[in-house]
Amino acid sequence: MGGHDEILRVLREVLDPLVRADGGVLYLVSLDDETVSLHLGGRFAGCPGNALARRQIIEPAIRTVAP
Repeated sequence: MGGHDEILRVLREVLDPLVRADGGVLYLVSLDDETVSLHLGGRFAGCPGNALARRQIIEPAIRTVAP
């Protein structure tokens, strides 16, 4: 997996502003060499669109720095 610093940068500079702009909150639960665990809260809590946001936006953004 890519460097943790790069993943944190993408979370902080790209994904968090996108999620916040839509009324949500992005929490980093854990990060290790194999996985990134996130929690979506705020407007995203219980939203059926979470799966779509995860597959179409969040996962691809993280994969750009951590294939």
